[in-house]
Amino acid sequence: MRILIDVDGVLGDWQRSYLTLYRELGGRKPRSWAWKRFRSHEDLPDFKQLDPHIWRSRSLFEDLEVYPGVRPALYRLNQKHSVYFATALPPEHHKVRDKWFEENFPFIYRQRQVIYSNAKWILKADVHIEDQPQRLAPWLAKNPEGRGYLVNHLWNRSKHYEDMLNSAGEGRWERVNSFTEAAEAL
Repeated sequence: MRILIDVDGVLGDWQRSYLTLYRELGGRKPRSWAWKRFRSHEDLPDFKQLDPHIWRSRSLFEDLEVYPGVRPALYRLNQKHSVYFATALPPEHHKVRDKWFEENFPFIYRQRQVIYSNAKWILKADVHIEDQPQRLAPWLAKNPEGRGYLVNHLWNRSKHYEDMLNSAGEGRWERVNSFTEAAEAL
């Protein structure tokens, strides 16, 4: 079985990296919800001023913390299936991300199982594990035999996203709490 796995928000905690940089650059704490988790970085008080600096920073991707349990689950999955990282990271960060892959998942990276693309819907696979409904829905539509797993986060919980995914692949996707939960289902 061929499996595509998104990276940021699925394997690693990009929110933590984003918020660390936001605070280091002097970003003010939001009032309306928990500081540790946010629905959208666009809701942060200093988003417009700081966001361009954060996305240009190497450390946003260099210091990405791998979620607990991901390494052993991914290792087991890779023993049984063809696993590919599919990430939409911009080209200026590919070298940093390659280093991160080598350090955290050498058993996949050394086999060159990394795909950089915003057009994930063109990638053929049996399974796609993703945290962005707007990326999973087109993939489901173009891969009618495929199965999708949406990793649950505050930013992807809405009726709009549920409807989008159902219209693209009703009965062929499910919401999971973590990558490890999706890996156990496979």
